[in-house]
Amino acid sequence: MKKYLCFAVLLSAILLVGCGNSANNQAAQDAMDFINQVGNILDQAGDVATAIQEAAGQAATNQSANQAGGNQDSASAGGQTATPPVTQPPPAAQDDDDEDDEPEVYEPEEVRVPFPRFVTIANGTAQSFGLTDNGDLYAWGLGTFGRLGTGDYENRYVPTFIMSNIATIVSGQAFGAAICIDGNLYTWGANQYNQLGDGTRTDRNTPLQIMQDVVYVSAGWRHVAAISVDGGLYVWGRNWEGQLGDGTTTNRDEPTRMMDNVVAVAAGSLHTLAIDADGVLWAWGNNDFGELGIGNRNNRHEPVQVLENVIAVSAGYNVSLAITEDDTLWMWGRGNEGQIGNGRSTARVTSPVRVMDGVKYASVWTTAIAIRDDGSLWTWGLNDTRTVGDGSTTNRNSPVRVMDNVVQATSHRGHTFAINDEGRIFAWGGNNYGQLGDGTTVNQARPVEME
Repeated sequence: MKKYLCFAVLLSAILLVGCGNSANNQAAQDAMDFINQVGNILDQAGDVATAIQEAAGQAATNQSANQAGGNQDSASAGGQTATPPVTQPPPAAQDDDDEDDEPEVYEPEEVRVPFPRFVTIANGTAQSFGLTDNGDLYAWGLGTFGRLGTGDYENRYVPTFIMSNIATIVSGQAFGAAICIDGNLYTWGANQYNQLGDGTRTDRNTPLQIMQDVVYVSAGWRHVAAISVDGGLYVWGRNWEGQLGDGTTTNRDEPTRMMDNVVAVAAGSLHTLAIDADGVLWAWGNNDFGELGIGNRNNRHEPVQVLENVIAVSAGYNVSLAITEDDTLWMWGRGNEGQIGNGRSTARVTSPVRVMDGVKYASVWTTAIAIRDDGSLWTWGLNDTRTVGDGSTTNRNSPVRVMDNVVQATSHRGHTFAINDEGRIFAWGGNNYGQLGDGTTVNQARPVEME
């Protein structure tokens, strides 16, 4: 890995010197795009290398690694009568002197048959989380960096119980975040850019409380945004591109308030979107592909207004979308793989483009998904791991109808889930780390029911 990192740094320096400092210089931009791609490849390679290293260690000790990852509904805070998440059976009564002791280590519970009837599923790069109607949280997929919250770093090929009393679950690239029914916010997983918000850069393999009175949260690539009960927007994590919107490029290791009167927020790869109480959409952060939607490609370190009458928003990998009050879906930003959905594969779309009418839910990362008013699920964009679910590996630059009677869906880099109106759960896409949760590592090109 070191030689690749050195190569990337050297190449970056050469390209930047050759391209100059002009913001309008296409060669400079293409160089930066290439550098970003190299960085992404290195990030993914790091995950793979870690997984290989862990697998080798397990083999050496004769241990098995095959035992038992645009927007979430808001949750209300509970104040002083908070009930903490339950991650293990209650301990026996202790003396007062033991009140500050750490909780006992627990063994995660694996569930193979039947597949839990989740009402909400959230997924990240190679991990997935499921939430039942009674607030039980499960995780499965790649375990590096502690991203599953299971107390270890093992891969899980079937849903594994993590904690209870949870109202909302979201997933970042290699970490997770959950709001408890009492409004407490917990994070776990990778923390190299302070994305856990605990004041450190230490990875965590079990959930750790970092905030109270939270009603909404969104996890991006390496930063997080949360809304408090009074409408305050708090941000933390990586800020090199100004994605925290506080006017700086300084990382924040703890939640930092930067905006008021916010009702929804979406953290993307390197940018952030937020809707205020008047339905105005604001954007800030990286803008290399026009993902801020302001008609140019200039980064913004503070919020800038984009659209009005917005009711829902999602931020992905250099791409954005919004749903307006008339149920119209708008998209902008990166479109190389067709993720804008306008019938073209345009590299950069700097202003909102009308894509589809009659949409009640939509989200995007590298693949976009939309649920229309009639319950039909449509997908488009990057399809190299069959994330679109049409049986092919061909990128789609126009929406493809995949399923009917869908009430909830989620898609990230590599795999997709959908839940229909009967509560049946379907999954498809990449499964090399068990992120589909069916107990195998077999990829699926079309929706397969999880039973």
